[in-house]
Amino acid sequence: MIPFVSYYRIHHHSSQETLPPLKQQQALVHDYLQYGNWSQREQFTEVSQHPPRWSDMNVLKRALAYSRQHDCALIIGHFGRLAKEFNIVSPLVKSGVPIVVADFPQANELTLHIMAAFSAFERQHAAKTGLMSSWRGKKSTTKLSTMMGSFDSNKHSQRAMLAELTRCGLSSDKGKRLSVLQLQLLLKNWGFIPGL
Repeated sequence: MIPFVSYYRIHHHSSQETLPPLKQQQALVHDYLQYGNWSQREQFTEVSQHPPRWSDMNVLKRALAYSRQHDCALIIGHFGRLAKEFNIVSPLVKSGVPIVVADFPQANELTLHIMAAFSAFERQHAAKTGLMSSWRGKKSTTKLSTMMGSFDSNKHSQRAMLAELTRCGLSSDKGKRLSVLQLQLLLKNWGFIPGL
């Protein structure tokens, strides 16, 4: 049996974030668990604040500590907005706890980091340069999640990642194709390429 801890985020009455109801998140986790021999050790539920900040996520921190102490995987019912917050994804990935996202099970440490870094990069530069304006909106998250889920750090070179990003419509602020150097600088900003 593989031990796991489940983590869910639900709405605060004043939250602007749209989160699936708790029962729907639990159903996602239940569906994922059909593909293994799992044993739930604990369940943690956090009331969402908007925007989510690592300093406010005490329940998630407790879930991570419990997972680390009891050698359990952490299964997150709905990642949603967390995927856009580098300051939340980074400690999750660095925790050493196996992370499973029930609503995006193909995600791994690399895809979670890239998604968060990409969102942070987009926020920092969109206002100044208009970079990636075609990626804004609700559909962009699904589009990016699907694409990033297909990347594998052992099989995809930087050129392959760049080709896929370009094929999906990512361009520079002048509407031109991104260069390998631009991709490397983006990845370096979040520590993916040491010594560049």
